[in-house]
Amino acid sequence: MKKKYLMLGIAWMLVVSHMLSGCKFVREVDMGAIKNPQNVPTQEGGNSQNTDGMNQEEPSISKEIQPFDWNNLPSTEGVVSVAVKDGPSIDTEAVLQFFYGEGKDGLIKDGFLIQDEGTDSGGFNCERDGVELSYAEKSNLDTQSIYVVDKREAAGMRYREVLGLRFLYNEISQVFLDIYPEEDLESCSREEAIAACAPLAKAMGYEEAQVNVYAMKKEILNNFAKLSRAEKYGLNFSAPDPEYDYKYVEEQEEEALQNGDYDKLFGGDEDEKIEWTNRTEAYILVYRSVWNDLVMDTANDYMLLCVYVPAYGRVVYADGTQSLVHTNLKEKELISAEEAVAEVLRVQKIVSEKDIIVRNISLVYSPRAKQIMPDLEQRVIDPCWRIDYQLSEDFIKRNPNDYETDDGTILINAVDGRENLWS
Repeated sequence: MKKKYLMLGIAWMLVVSHMLSGCKFVREVDMGAIKNPQNVPTQEGGNSQNTDGMNQEEPSISKEIQPFDWNNLPSTEGVVSVAVKDGPSIDTEAVLQFFYGEGKDGLIKDGFLIQDEGTDSGGFNCERDGVELSYAEKSNLDTQSIYVVDKREAAGMRYREVLGLRFLYNEISQVFLDIYPEEDLESCSREEAIAACAPLAKAMGYEEAQVNVYAMKKEILNNFAKLSRAEKYGLNFSAPDPEYDYKYVEEQEEEALQNGDYDKLFGGDEDEKIEWTNRTEAYILVYRSVWNDLVMDTANDYMLLCVYVPAYGRVVYADGTQSLVHTNLKEKELISAEEAVAEVLRVQKIVSEKDIIVRNISLVYSPRAKQIMPDLEQRVIDPCWRIDYQLSEDFIKRNPNDYETDDGTILINAVDGRENLWS
């Protein structure tokens, strides 16, 4: 189903390797230097979460970083682990109606929907009018899931690119929050976007969830490579192409596969960049469960993400799993925020405390790595310290090829004290 699951076996070995390596908090940390940083730099990155907005002509990419106020640490009183189980089943009929205006029987009859062969999973794939939808009855997360890409104008693929790697394969990172503000677009309010996506959220079991809505403004999208510090990857992050013919592209890909012409399949000249305009501005909607006043903070696992384009009047990209509900609470002793920061330094191989600025510390819920493929009757999800940070320019220059030495976000499990990989 989802391509990311093909990497799960490799990722699982990496997770186990990480769990077996070293012990927690291998050295003392000068918390004085962490709590009172000197020479606070300006960030190369656009909006912060609390920004007042961006210049409409040129995004602001120079802003003084505000270190975390350690007097405002979140309270750990009453913060406990939770036992969870699958929430309501995904209403696949409602999902299909949302994207195709037709239910399963009609789509099967017309040849658009194909059920998985040789399994009892109940999964299926559906494609009509350029909208491709995959549904897994039991994915590698042991939950139901959907994945939707609108190939018209290459829209689904283009918006997926500007979601950013750190968001797609990590939690909603500080890098992401620096780029996309929680603001209204001129063409459509956030409330209108929520209303447009409400039937999908209800069908997925997130009707009562917390929803955050982020604006994909044209000024941001046209400068995404710089704002996301992804210029080194050489991607042009082009806008959807009105002349893109997905049927022709698929025919060419099929021909290349049959002929073994892999250079044609994966090579070729880079397309000319298409500028983002008012027409291609969009919203990212992120639905997450909340238990015991803590939000579920994961990647697009155990949550629902969708991209809504007001000018199109439709969702062009969606990725989500069945919701989870908590059954009871479990008391666990938690590590301190200081210990969590020490683990961040160990994970990032930061020797000098002067190389990191802690920008925010919060408490969230996130599953441990072992919960991705649970073999227990009851899954337990732990509270985690979420550390949003900024690395010094000198540190990044000393480690130019290390993707993980970029400023962003790490979740540290507040129970076992380790980085919450694949959270």
